[in-house]
Amino acid sequence: MTRYRNYELVVARSLEFFNRLCGRLLADTRPLDLEIAGPMGRVTREAALREPFRPANLGEELGPPWSTYWLKLRGSIPAEWRDRTVVLRFCSGSEALLWLEGAPYQGLNWESNPMFRDGGRAEAVLPEKIVQSGQLDAEIEIACNGLWGAPSGGIGSPNSTRYRIYEARLALRDDAAWALAHDLILLIKWLQDIPDWEAQAHVPPALKRLPPWPARVIEQLNRFCNVCDVDDRRTWKEGRALLAEIFSHRNGTFAHRIAAVGHAHIDTAWLWPIDESIRKCARSFSNALRLADRHPSFRFACSQALHYAWIREHYPNLYAEIRRAASRGQWIPVGGSWVEPDFNLPSGESLVRQFLVGQRFFEREFGIRCRECWAPDAFGFPASLPQILRGAGIEYFLTQKLSWSQFNKPIRQSFWWEGLDGSRVLAHFPPANTYNAMTGDDLVRHIFAHEREGMDHGRIDEGLLLFGWGDGGGGPTEHMVEVLERLADVQGFPRVRMDRPEAFFGRLRDAIGDGPVHVGELYLEYHRGTYTTQAAVKRANRVCERLLRDVELLSAVASANGAEYPTRQLEEIWATVLTNQFHDILPGSSIREVYTRALQEYESAIATLSNLRRAAVEDAVTDRQAGGATIVNTLAWERRGVVELEGGQLVLVAAPPCGFAPISPLEPETGPARAREHSSGRLILENGLLSAEFDREGRLLRLVDRAANRNAIEGYSGGNRFRIFEDHPHNWDAWEIDPSHLEKSVDVLAQSAKIKLADGLRAAIEFGFAFEKSRLDVTVSLDADSPLLVFSCRADWRERHRFLKVEFPVAVRADEAAYEIQFGHVKRATHANTPFEMARFEVPAHFWCDLSEPGYGVALINDCKYGHAVHGSVMRLSLLRGPTHPDPEADQGLHEFNFALFPHTGSIAEAGVVRRAHEFNTPLLVAPGAASGSRSWFTVDSPHLILDTVKKAEDSDALILRLYECHGTRGSAVVRSSISFRSADRVNLLEERLADRVHVDPAAGGIVLDFRPFEILSIRLNK
Repeated sequence: MTRYRNYELVVARSLEFFNRLCGRLLADTRPLDLEIAGPMGRVTREAALREPFRPANLGEELGPPWSTYWLKLRGSIPAEWRDRTVVLRFCSGSEALLWLEGAPYQGLNWESNPMFRDGGRAEAVLPEKIVQSGQLDAEIEIACNGLWGAPSGGIGSPNSTRYRIYEARLALRDDAAWALAHDLILLIKWLQDIPDWEAQAHVPPALKRLPPWPARVIEQLNRFCNVCDVDDRRTWKEGRALLAEIFSHRNGTFAHRIAAVGHAHIDTAWLWPIDESIRKCARSFSNALRLADRHPSFRFACSQALHYAWIREHYPNLYAEIRRAASRGQWIPVGGSWVEPDFNLPSGESLVRQFLVGQRFFEREFGIRCRECWAPDAFGFPASLPQILRGAGIEYFLTQKLSWSQFNKPIRQSFWWEGLDGSRVLAHFPPANTYNAMTGDDLVRHIFAHEREGMDHGRIDEGLLLFGWGDGGGGPTEHMVEVLERLADVQGFPRVRMDRPEAFFGRLRDAIGDGPVHVGELYLEYHRGTYTTQAAVKRANRVCERLLRDVELLSAVASANGAEYPTRQLEEIWATVLTNQFHDILPGSSIREVYTRALQEYESAIATLSNLRRAAVEDAVTDRQAGGATIVNTLAWERRGVVELEGGQLVLVAAPPCGFAPISPLEPETGPARAREHSSGRLILENGLLSAEFDREGRLLRLVDRAANRNAIEGYSGGNRFRIFEDHPHNWDAWEIDPSHLEKSVDVLAQSAKIKLADGLRAAIEFGFAFEKSRLDVTVSLDADSPLLVFSCRADWRERHRFLKVEFPVAVRADEAAYEIQFGHVKRATHANTPFEMARFEVPAHFWCDLSEPGYGVALINDCKYGHAVHGSVMRLSLLRGPTHPDPEADQGLHEFNFALFPHTGSIAEAGVVRRAHEFNTPLLVAPGAASGSRSWFTVDSPHLILDTVKKAEDSDALILRLYECHGTRGSAVVRSSISFRSADRVNLLEERLADRVHVDPAAGGIVLDFRPFEILSIRLNK
């Protein structure tokens, strides 16, 4: 900008004028009488007003962090103010909520002079009704925390003076000064943020011709400074006219367009507990409603059905206002999900329920169905998600976080995203690279991002801008709205209009046509530690998901026998599970209080589900007699396995597909399992299928597949190698792991080894590992006739900034490994030939990963872990971390987890890897009393289809069956049920009938289904 003579001087003169003008914004002020009660907990207004209040003074300190105070305010409004803009000025260095006439009115937060600072909101414009009455009687609910929590130590600590009553007064706002200040600061910020064009190598030559327009702005601002006098109001009119002349210049026939929508991304929990999020919603939502009152063009998009449910329960008056604003089109429910979940870790059925529960809520409460998935802050997305979205009535997809990727930034902002099965959704990344855009500088950045080489240049002429304070909530400020209203169509800026996201996506669909297309997962090259952090919560989530599956299936069967389906209890537990799948809870990136609550909720849910499953088994398994026992299998294929009866007796049993049979102990077909010590001191586990040889330090030296006569372990270092890696990420401790962590590690060797079970249906060896402050006990077992070598682990983990993994170098070579995701699997490179492959040094997977070469492979199966890696021929499973921020106690304590090796001949499909992994996560159940016979409730005659869910329909007594094709093939299958039904329909994930009807073939004895690769099929059985 040095080419412009006196540029710095003009900007400095303008800024000096602006700063002096800010001193004129408040024409007059009046003190308020204050009374305060607290500290107290988060209580209702009614409960707070019953507390004793005492006189309060400016400067009074408040605390400790997370406590609450209630402040009564009383003051007179002068008669000469009655037709003017009157504001309440309040600042406590924390978040607060103003209550008027017994209802939430507006949020207030911590900056003492926020009018043109993006950090706060210290003013509330009082409604005309109160101003005309001449009297203010109000309360302020003060939360001793800021937008991003209340850190212990330093600012916000019990010894900090951050929280205090800094300001509380009535003020008369000078509207002329307010308008002039907004005109001026917008132009100043724009000039300050214009880049030095010649220095920007990536700017196309055509764009380097833009600076003459800023030169005109500088000249006009100079005239303004010469004409306008802060102390002489008579000059303001001429000064505004000079600024208006700048804003009057319109763009040419073509200009980039921005669809702007107000937004307040509110983390359901993060650096604050859920209870505080409820109040954050009240503060943020009331802020948006006040802006809607004063600005008819204002539009506010708000996701997460849970947040609406909170407001409906805790703030009914505020909820009524939201519904009225929605009916006017100013408030826009978006997203269609219960919360904005993490998308890597929840099961496929959990993601279905996020949208089933969310869409039904929005339809019931607002009469709308959301058409866009709203996930600006999630940490990556599986390749199966487009199909799930389309099945839930969603056509569009919005996210932002992928712009954070470390090595490979997104190459475009708008594209068709194609999933595993070929389903597509229209995806958009807001080009401003933020879901918390603030003011004019973000608008300039927005257009530059679009016009930069390779970023949709010349193809898409419009982008979406989400503006407002987020993460900790708050939402748009009046300053932001004033800026956007001034920039509707000004030369040098894109054209801007407030709009609905759905309308924007409709135009984008027309503009983008048939391409481009991105196929497969959207992997975030960042936050890879979230696959592992807070392992106890991840395990509890997996346990709940599997229990919910069993309970729903068994309860659906029991309801056919006349038992009552536990609808209410299941809805409550699903709400708990879905809430805790929020993208800062399940991934492990929240504070300790969040996990204390989550684990308590999981513990209660697991206890309830265990009782429900026990009762459902009794109602589903008919004609049981006293004595003996019954085996129950909830998977849709026949199984054999060793189970433990009451009293500890082990028996080998067979179970029919998705049904039951009286337990009749079997003899192993391949002989017993044995554990023995070799003369060399090595320990050997073997059955008729496998032989595993360990040294006394716990390393698996050989794993011989007897049928293939092949050792599945490669080299001399051995498998079952527990390694501790140094884990000091450069940023985002709980979220992140750096690629360099793989360069520094130590092996953890067993200090004790003994045979635990020597001979019979199960053989086992126990190893004891100790390292630094921690201990790990591992029981390795083989069951008779089982092809799985099982590792059962119990860890007392006391490490911080250490990362525990287990690895297996296997005798398999392949360029790709397969990893299970929701409703399918994906293949990822085992090498780092390209930057994209190099970035995937840690990846998410669910039940299994598999490395196979033609004719042979090894699968690594787990029951509660998600972080995986296969580098070359080394398979790794991530087990435990120890970050200290934001939870200094993350992962400390006792953990239990299990994993297994499954060496196999043939491909994943031929070996039945998916079935073995489901069996590992879905144990056979034992019910007391012997059934009089065997029965299968459901069978599927194709090895490619997994019966994932059986549940009662949402709006009838029909049953919903959800299946998916798991291998990437196509074909036809027959689904049979012993439960009578009169007809069957294909339905979508919202349980609505689809046009393609299901063929019920009496000759085949069931429902005939054609299926495509990785297709999700939902069937409704009408009774």
